[in-house]
Amino acid sequence: MGAGRKLRNHRRNQLWADKQYKKSHQGNEWKKPFMGSSHAKGIVLEKIALRPSSLTPPFASARECS
Repeated sequence: MGAGRKLRNHRRNQLWADKQYKKSHQGNEWKKPFMGSSHAKGIVLEKIALRPSSLTPPFASARECS
């Protein structure tokens, strides 16, 4: 008898193993958009087609805005 507090505390501690719960209840680590990327400079908002010259590679037409 009287095991309610232990069950409640154990369940509360085990909730943090759930990825969705942790993401919605944790602080700043999940709110930083470039947290896991090592080379990110910005988020691509739009891609603009530029006139290709002979020296530009085909992937150079993406403009990054941050």
